[in-house]
Amino acid sequence: MNLICGVQNTALKPTFDKVLKPSLIQILKLCKSLIEPVVHHCGKQWIVECRKVVCCMGPVLFIVYVNDITDNVKSSIKIFADDTKLYTPTSKSDVLQNDIDSIMNWAVKWEMNFNVDKCKVMHYGHANLQKQYVMNNKTLSDTQEECDLGVIFEKDLKFSKHISTKINKANSILGLINRSFEFLDEYTFVKLYTALIRPHVEFANVVWNPYLIKDISSLERLQQRATKLISSLKDLTYIDRLKKLKLPSLIHRRLRGDMIQTFKIVKGLDDCVFEIFFSYSASTRGHNLKLEMPRSRTTHCLHQFSRRVIKTWNNLPKNVVDSKSVHEFKIKLDQHWTGDTPYKV
Repeated sequence: MNLICGVQNTALKPTFDKVLKPSLIQILKLCKSLIEPVVHHCGKQWIVECRKVVCCMGPVLFIVYVNDITDNVKSSIKIFADDTKLYTPTSKSDVLQNDIDSIMNWAVKWEMNFNVDKCKVMHYGHANLQKQYVMNNKTLSDTQEECDLGVIFEKDLKFSKHISTKINKANSILGLINRSFEFLDEYTFVKLYTALIRPHVEFANVVWNPYLIKDISSLERLQQRATKLISSLKDLTYIDRLKKLKLPSLIHRRLRGDMIQTFKIVKGLDDCVFEIFFSYSASTRGHNLKLEMPRSRTTHCLHQFSRRVIKTWNNLPKNVVDSKSVHEFKIKLDQHWTGDTPYKV
């Protein structure tokens, strides 16, 4: 499905602390039971106390204040802090424009301003008509990439830019460690690497898990360079260094992360609707939580999360998928993947 994704990041200007007008006071009065211990008076004293409340309860009040922005929106909408994302299929592009107008009317009503210069439109899909959208009488500019919650999204959804950015960041930290330590033993290296370097190339990897060989190789070369910092292991092969350090390959780490996320969705432990991602298979062989593999017409579709995890998940033994908790699942999964499996590249 071709999407016009309003990854517009319709960012609200940082003026919430200035909105000590009837609109905010109205919200505060509605939430009187929440703030009653702090606010006792009316008139000017009420305004003074309001400022104190906003300082200590700002995040909560902001959520309360913007919570009704979705009331008249028909497109799919995601909100995080002061960022709002609208998206809809190309067949409903007119609906998206109406929704942009709706949230602008909301902003006027509640005395909040959108930073139109920061609002962008990203068009997904080869057959996308790339319609232009208007916000506050200004045409929104198109963008080829957008950073959202720490992940750089591109129009082709290959995430190559995100991967190269994270590798560069990890390499800079790796260089800092190399300059700061004249000698690294195995224990110290593992602690530094797992705490300071690996998180940069693993954050949200369920979303951006690469399928291009160049990106997979680039990520693995990072860990390969890192393990060479230990002088006593320099002459060993990469796989032998991983075994010596008991560090799984990054490929294995991403696969393990996929399985953990799949377990959470199947068991209803995550705020994700099962039917959006998967459907159960009619096959009765193996465990009873097997997933149906839908047809994929493109390489990208074949490697997206809801497709790439199915074969591996269906091949897991029954005792692993029947785990009662995420912690138990991790232990049994690691026990199942023993031997050289964690170190394959």
